[in-house]
Parts: sequence; C-alpha cells; structure tokens
Amino acid sequence: VITSGMGERWGKMHSGVDIGASRGTPLYSYLPGKVHQTGKLGASNDGGYGNWVTWKDDKFNAYHFFGHMNTQSPLRPGSKFGNKTMLGTVGGSGFGNPNEYADHLHWEISNLTPDSMGNFRSPSDPITWMNKNFTDSGNVKPVNVSYNIPRGQRKRNGPLITYIPVPIEKPTPIPTGGSMSSGSSRGSSLNSIVTDVSTAYT
Repeated sequence: VITSGMGERWGKMHSGVDIGASRGTPLYSYLPGKVHQTGKLGASNDGGYGNWVTWKDDKFNAYHFFGHMNTQSPLRPGSKFGNKTMLGTVGGSGFGNPNEYADHLHWEISNLTPDSMGNFRSPSDPITWMNKNFTDSGNVKPVNVSYNIPRGQRKRNGPLITYIPVPIEKPTPIPTGGSMSSGSSRGSSLNSIVTDVSTAYT
C-alpha cells in the first residue's frame, strides 16, 4: 500500500514515496545495477533511515534509495547485480532504533549522486519516474492510494505506476462453501518478484 507520496507533508518536504508492507518483505531491484552505498542502523550514517541502500542502475544511470530496512543489505558497496535481485527487506528502522517507525519502505530516485548519508539533492518523484521510463512495459495501470498522498498527486483514478519494489500481500479468498482459511498469498506478476501495485486492489 502506498501510504505517503512525495511532496509537502506535516510542514516539511517528504522527498520520496512510502510503501507500507510487512516486516521482512523482500525488496528487489527493478533494473540491473551496482550498489553505491549502504547505511547501518545506529552507525554514523544512520541519518534517520536506519538500514538503507543506494544503488545506481545500468540503464538510466539514476540512483535509487531504499530506507528503513529491517537489516543491512546483503550486498556491499561496489557489488554488481542483475534485475530482480533482493537488496534488503522491509522494516521500520531509524535513529538507532529498529522499531522507530511502522514497517514500510522509503523509496527515492535521483539523477544526482547522493551524499554520504544517502540523501539526494534533487530527488525525482518515483511514481513519475517509473511511469516515464517503464511505459513500454505494458503494465501501467491505475492505482488506488491512501489519503496521505499529497494533494498535488491526486487524480480521479489515482496516480499510475508501473512496478514497485515490494510484493503486495493479498488476503486469501474465502473458499465457496467452505470455512475461511488463515494466512495470505502474495501477488505473482513479473515472476513474483516485482509486483504491479494494482493487484492489491480489486
């Protein structure tokens, strides 16, 4: 679920998009690239984002940021990886506390090199960036979003987005004529790795 968009929020600029997901949900690359930097919870470069990773993609030469992860990225700076590679998992880390926030991904994209804390000087709206660069995928569909999306991003049918870097959890349907089962199943588009966010809404 997209819980907050890019724009002014609570009197301050929110420089990325927040995506709510269960702790431990894998975060995957949606392009091949190389790890640029990593941040560690409680270290000098925590910066409020706890465990984080920045990576540069090989196709557009843009930088991508995943913040508030549950643990450090399994990859190290300089590591090269392909599309659909797990770069970390969803968490709520920040300011030295693994439970500083409700579990979610803070996601940013920029064409400029980030500083040593992973901050982007001129971030792009990830929703706009993905729609612009992935329109030839044929997977752009309208998305319902939460009320926290800034007014400037509101559209009649919600913003359009191609892929997001986390699978979306969907409730298990109640079988016809049977009892309700527990648990959940995950969306499975794009080989169950990068899920079209519209599958979360029916």
